[in-house]
Amino acid sequence: MLGVRLGALINGAVAFFSNFEVEVTRGKISGENDDYQAKPRSAFIGWGLGVVIYPCFDSEGMMKDFYVGGTGNLLLGGGGGIGLFGVNFGLECGYLIPVSERVNVGFAAGADVVSTSGLDAHIKDESGYSVWIGLKFVRK
Repeated sequence: MLGVRLGALINGAVAFFSNFEVEVTRGKISGENDDYQAKPRSAFIGWGLGVVIYPCFDSEGMMKDFYVGGTGNLLLGGGGGIGLFGVNFGLECGYLIPVSERVNVGFAAGADVVSTSGLDAHIKDESGYSVWIGLKFVRK
């Protein structure tokens, strides 16, 4: 997954943003009928809104740059007999390390839940989840 966020940080505590992402997945389809074999690969582009909260923003210690956040996206794409249109919701937490006054780098971990519309009658349930870790590059 690759995402770009544009938004505003308010008082160093809360950031609201618009999110654009491209996601390519592969895995196992567990909701298919026994006589049907779909290729479990898909690609989606998504747009949505999100919020990040820095719960320790006014502390002086290392926890100042810890954050938690969430996003909601509309998705377009598909593959392997699934998709076309859907939604996903994600939660993440991470830590940013200031490199300069305007640039931070860090890491994050999160989970996403996705549900897409039915394109293929052979698949009973077009929903899934992912758990991820990633690197962050933030310019304030």
